[in-house]
Amino acid sequence: MKNLVILLSTLETILAAYLTIVRGWFVLVLLAHALFIIYAYSSVLAFKGLGELACFYFETVVVIGSYFVTSGRLSTEAFLPACIPGVFIAMVLWINEFPDVDADRASGKLTLVVRVGRRVASRIYVSCIALAYVLLTLVGIKDPPVLVSLVTIPLSIKSSTIVIKRYEDVEALIPAMRSTILAAILTTVIMSLAFFTSGLLGV
Repeated sequence: MKNLVILLSTLETILAAYLTIVRGWFVLVLLAHALFIIYAYSSVLAFKGLGELACFYFETVVVIGSYFVTSGRLSTEAFLPACIPGVFIAMVLWINEFPDVDADRASGKLTLVVRVGRRVASRIYVSCIALAYVLLTLVGIKDPPVLVSLVTIPLSIKSSTIVIKRYEDVEALIPAMRSTILAAILTTVIMSLAFFTSGLLGV
């Protein structure tokens, strides 16, 4: 495992150096942001109720960074699409904290779910998932192919229904966790393919 970490770190360093040469110093700024968030999350943020915000920020920076690397420029147009995967990833973390509320509270890990309680957290989950699709629709108004990503709505309805009704039942939440992960992955992948296709065809 240690050798694998060293290998991956080396490859990431080489890639970062290459991208810096090709796209400029801003790549290093984005990389530094990402590394800082990873470190802060594992050491501090997750214990202070800021884990979800850290995940949202990290994912948003990654998407904006990807846009910069591929286009060679920054644009406000990338911000709204970047927020969508950020919200989904934050909710993946959010729902996975439900089963650990008692253990986290006992260990002093004060996540937001611990702070607000499962009932309120379930409402926040549904609201954030709905927000992700609202953002997706807004993006789709300008780039219609992106609206294909709305095909994942049934997955999110399934997870939201379970979370609202069974937020205290750990076993019942397992399918909701799976649906959240699947919705996050599929929405991001489909949205990315839609943007790629739109750019390729000039739609």
